[in-house]
Amino acid sequence: MQTYTNAAITGASSGIGKELALLLAQEQTTLFLNARDETRLKKVQAKAQEFGSKAFVYAFDVCDEKACKAWCEELFKEPLDLLILNAGISSGDDESEQKQIQIAKTNVLGITNLIFYAINAMQKQELRGKFKGQIVLVSSIASLLALPNAPTYSASKHYVSVLCEALSLAYPEICFTCICPGFIKTNLTEHLKLKMMDADTASLEILNAIKERKKKFIFPFHIALIARIYAFLPFFIKRYFVRFLQKRAKL
Repeated sequence: MQTYTNAAITGASSGIGKELALLLAQEQTTLFLNARDETRLKKVQAKAQEFGSKAFVYAFDVCDEKACKAWCEELFKEPLDLLILNAGISSGDDESEQKQIQIAKTNVLGITNLIFYAINAMQKQELRGKFKGQIVLVSSIASLLALPNAPTYSASKHYVSVLCEALSLAYPEICFTCICPGFIKTNLTEHLKLKMMDADTASLEILNAIKERKKKFIFPFHIALIARIYAFLPFFIKRYFVRFLQKRAKL
C-alpha cells in the first residue's frame, strides 16, 4: 500500500485532521501541521514526535491568503507527497448571520486560498509513478444533502466536492481524492443527537482510502446509500425526510 515520506495537513489540531496526523506519524511520515490554535497544534506535534516522526507546526488561519501562499512556498521547497486540506467549520448551535459568513469564508476561501498555489507547485515536481503528488480535500456527506439547518455548510461542502472533481479532470498528473465523511464524532458535530463513528476509527478508513488513491470516498456505507437515494427524491418527499432527520438529530 502507498506510503508517504512527507505530508501537510490543515485543521490538524483536532478531530479528523489530528487523527490522520498521528496515524501518519506512526509510519514515520514527516508532518507539516496547520491550524489556528497553536497550543493544541503543539500537543499534536509532541504526540507525533513520540512516534518518532518529525513534525512542524504552522499556526495561521486558512482565510489569510498571504499566509497560505507563504506556507505553500515553504512546503514545496522540497517535493511534497501528500497535502490534506481538512480545515473547516460548521455552525453548531450558532445560526447567526456572522456564523454563516464565517463558514463560507473558512470552508470555501480556506480551500481556494491554498489549493491553486499547491497545484502550481506540485506540477513542477517530478513524476513518481503515475502522479507528481496527491491532494486530498475533506468534504462531507452534507455535500450530497441540502440540510435546512445548515444551508451554508451544505453548500460549502458541495463546492469542495465539485472543485475536487473538476481539478482531477483538469490536472491528471496530480492525484485528487475527495473524502465525504458521514456523521463523525468531532467538535463540529458534538451538538448532534446521533450515533456517530469515532474520529480515530473514521480516520483509519480515510487514510486507507487515501492510500488506495480513491477519487471519492463516501462513508459509512449506510449513510452514503441514504444520501444517494435522497438526491433522486422529489422535493416534497425530501421535505418529509428532512423533518424526520430534524426530530432525530437537530439537523
